[in-house]
Amino acid sequence: MFQNQKNKQLVSKPSMFIAMWGVAIGLLVMLLALFIVMGFKAQIRATIAGFGAPLQVANFDANRSFETTPIYVNDSLRSQLQQIEGVTTVQRYSLKPGIIKTKEDFQGIVFKGVGKAYDVTYLTKHLREGRLPHFSDNKASNEVLISSRIANDLHLACGDKINTYYVGSDIRARRFTVTGIYATNFSEFDKLFILGDIYTATRLNKWKANQVTGVELFVADMEQLPVVATALSDKIDGREDPYGSTYYTQTLYDLYPQLFAWLDLLDNNVVIILILMMGVSGFTMVSGLLILILERTQMIGVLKALGATDWFIQRIFLEFSVYLITRGLLIGNFLALLFYFVQSRFHLLSLDPSVYYVDSVPLLFDAGLWLLINLIVFVVTVSILVAPSFLIAKIRPATSIRFE
Repeated sequence: MFQNQKNKQLVSKPSMFIAMWGVAIGLLVMLLALFIVMGFKAQIRATIAGFGAPLQVANFDANRSFETTPIYVNDSLRSQLQQIEGVTTVQRYSLKPGIIKTKEDFQGIVFKGVGKAYDVTYLTKHLREGRLPHFSDNKASNEVLISSRIANDLHLACGDKINTYYVGSDIRARRFTVTGIYATNFSEFDKLFILGDIYTATRLNKWKANQVTGVELFVADMEQLPVVATALSDKIDGREDPYGSTYYTQTLYDLYPQLFAWLDLLDNNVVIILILMMGVSGFTMVSGLLILILERTQMIGVLKALGATDWFIQRIFLEFSVYLITRGLLIGNFLALLFYFVQSRFHLLSLDPSVYYVDSVPLLFDAGLWLLINLIVFVVTVSILVAPSFLIAKIRPATSIRFE
């Protein structure tokens, strides 16, 4: 019915082509915006949670500087924390700010000391050169892991000896061997932290045995983080250790509020993109349908003269529009999933990690949201077409049939 019987070509092919591709491109942009924002948020959250842990217990009086007040954490307390439902790993850490000095330059750093119970999965994944230091609780290994940013700034490599200095009531110096270089691409970590054994950090801080900066806790399911945080807070917040320090629980959202507030703003951008692209898809389909109705005015008049009802003719045009929408959705999904596969596999689109915290465009696929977006686009676009289809009721057979 929508073909010319002589050459079998679709009538209004350019307008139908534009309408179909309007839907395809609209859906493509919506899916890519969703994939990228979800991937970006997941990557940033994974970086912070991997290096700094989703939950931390520290001193209530601790300030925002790295010169921290210690808390007392023995094996008994660690065992109690480990028994909280949802907690998978409990590990102690200690911080000490200092300076690395080379022959040509110097740079401020934070020495992070960890013990043998420290989960090295994240560090191993982001290790770029060399090996991890020997993390010990009861002896100094004199080995450190530095970031690629520090290594580049100070022209250091694996195997180099570095001199570090720490200021307190006196100045303490430590000489370390660089055994490995890591890169998280998160500047807040890479520009500051070097990692070594917790025994050295305790001695640099002049703390007693089992006194540490804090405890890092990892959870089995990040979606359950608020529930686990509440359970942890109820169990330990407000308690005092043997030296009078008060325990206090913080989540990664408490530690980096500005960063997560910024990430939440990206959700607003996605909503705006979805609305705009939905409008583009609907506008192109409405334009195509109106052009088709105008070009098939004579056909509509003939059908009405033969006894066809307005709704019967409307349904014909709507069914054809649904056909175009479906093709557009298939094309848009194909292109979006193709981009997802290629970028996830080959990382063709790179980013400046000093600005975006990641070295390539991150993507995350969520089947539920993918289906929901497709369903919304289909329903909204078809619904928008119902109103213009009523133009058919205005066409009179006596007027339309007269014109060739």
